[in-house]
Amino acid sequence: MPAKVVLKLDDSMGGDGIIVRKEIESIEDLRGKKVAYPPGQPSHFFLLSVLDDAGMSMSEIDSQPMEADQAGAAFVSKSVDAAVTWEPWLTKAAGLPHGRILTTSREKPGLIVDVFTVRSDYLEAHPDVVRGFIEGWLDAVAYWREDPQDAGAVMAHALGLETEVFEQMVRGVRYSDLELNREFFTRSTEGESPFLRLMARANQIWQREGVIERPVEPAAVDGSQVVLGLGR
Repeated sequence: MPAKVVLKLDDSMGGDGIIVRKEIESIEDLRGKKVAYPPGQPSHFFLLSVLDDAGMSMSEIDSQPMEADQAGAAFVSKSVDAAVTWEPWLTKAAGLPHGRILTTSREKPGLIVDVFTVRSDYLEAHPDVVRGFIEGWLDAVAYWREDPQDAGAVMAHALGLETEVFEQMVRGVRYSDLELNREFFTRSTEGESPFLRLMARANQIWQREGVIERPVEPAAVDGSQVVLGLGR
């Protein structure tokens, strides 16, 4: 589908991670262990990236694909040795006698990023609507920073969560304002940006794993001129 990425919403800063049995002390210790993860999801990408950085591959672990909540529950019930999941399962695992957090996205900043994507034809036909949405997002982030208690209560209600649970989850997320969008999308003199580098890595990993058949051209989906053109 022809589409453009027009906004960086947030990145995970500890909200995603790998929980393991206490005797597992390193990524290398995952060799031969049962590792649960949601296939094709950000947690899967996190696992693949962490294994890559350790010089390992999926063939060296005992893969247990399942949904993220199921992965957390499987770890709690001791059905698997490790699970790749997110909050609140990370905190739950850390409180178990047999569990600990091995690593999180806080140690891998910029790896799990949420973006807002718009169909190219819609962006072309309704640029003012897309721009208005982005400005609304930036206003919301500004208000959340100004009054996190009130903003947090509104967001918790929208998600159907208790405020305390939401506050626990949001500690692992960094919402993106205009400045963070500029850092993410602005290209260096060599023509690269964090966005383009992350896209290239995702292409390489997902194609190698057979999740995608062909790479997505990063420059073709870069619609960041919308947010970069805002003068705040």
